Amino acid sequence: MNRILAATLFGLSTICAAQELKQIATITTGVNVRAAAVCGQGREIVGVDADGKLHVWDTTSKTGAVIETSDKARRDIACSPDGRRAAITLRDGSTVIVDLSRKKVLKSVRPTAHFVQGMALDNGHLVAVASDDGAPKVFNDSSDAIIELSRPFGAGGGIAFSPDGSLVASPDEDTNVRIYEASGALRATVNCGPLEPFFVAFSSDGKELYVSGADALVRTIDVASAKVVRTSEKIGTAALAMTVSGDDVLLLMMDEYTMAPKDATIWSAKTNKARKVQADPTGFIAAGPAKSGFLLVKQEDKAISVWELK
Repeated sequence: MNRILAATLFGLSTICAAQELKQIATITTGVNVRAAAVCGQGREIVGVDADGKLHVWDTTSKTGAVIETSDKARRDIACSPDGRRAAITLRDGSTVIVDLSRKKVLKSVRPTAHFVQGMALDNGHLVAVASDDGAPKVFNDSSDAIIELSRPFGAGGGIAFSPDGSLVASPDEDTNVRIYEASGALRATVNCGPLEPFFVAFSSDGKELYVSGADALVRTIDVASAKVVRTSEKIGTAALAMTVSGDDVLLLMMDEYTMAPKDATIWSAKTNKARKVQADPTGFIAAGPAKSGFLLVKQEDKAISVWELK
């Protein structure tokens, strides 16, 4: 399954519960935005227009700037937790690294020749990339060093750094989740049931790792012991995307027949309980953590609207 595509589909069929969703801004872009990411806990929106131009918009001032132009089709966008850097994947497997504070492209790196399925950034110089055929890789955007992680079976999907950047976690098709040191050394292999895990995300303190995938469960791994310590009840159907904010995990679930987005659910790490959010197929193209809850971006005619979900 293509995790990058899944994340895009997440945007197109996301969450819309009237009692929880509140519009907080409309930003005139002058272009139609086809892909986006929420950065810096909602301070900025990074997006790509239909012509391949890369933009960044400030959600407070509602102003924007073009950072870089390319005719290569972008697949997806990810941001570092502190919102200082963004990474954009290209069709050929290249990854473009952008300094958001200076609105400047730092470099383009091609860590894989394969289709990128997931990527993550730490708050320093590291970028992790998972492809559809080949071992996950970690590279340093300030050098040319590329570290290949182990891949005993299958391809990595979604990938994540711990908050301090010392660990990397990757779900693999052999139904295990692997936790690595950022140096590339394998730290632990954790069995996550009979079906494939698709997404991983660390808790805000880095002590736990959340896993979701084909079995529609959320598993919690204690990072220190590398053991599954908690498993949720079944939450709808297989997961298509996962976003974490505080103690809450926002999940998009797929239609089992069409594999298209179907439902959205918020699972609480505190209570191990889930609540379903009403689905609306209209125009959302990104979701990410905010200072409180989640921030969503909706595609409008030559504009984007920004929404809070709590």
